[in-house]
Amino acid sequence: MRDACHKNMDVALILSNDSDLQTPVTMAESEGIAVITVNPHKQSEQPRRLLSGDKRTLNRRLLERCQLPDPVANRTGTSIHRPREWKG
Repeated sequence: MRDACHKNMDVALILSNDSDLQTPVTMAESEGIAVITVNPHKQSEQPRRLLSGDKRTLNRRLLERCQLPDPVANRTGTSIHRPREWKG
């Protein structure tokens, strides 16, 4: 929000559907900042509540393809697993 108020940005990308962010989104847009909101939830799970000039939905298949393998070993050889809810 600070960068938007000082015009230190052209575009803001918000990965949320939290309506508590509506006031900062509206304020940024009123200052001429383009705001893209990306809804991380499936449309059937949560209605879109955060509004902006450019609204998108997170592509879950693309997100899954961008994840590291499960598990991943750290430099000491310890296996690190993804949280269960991240799995398709």
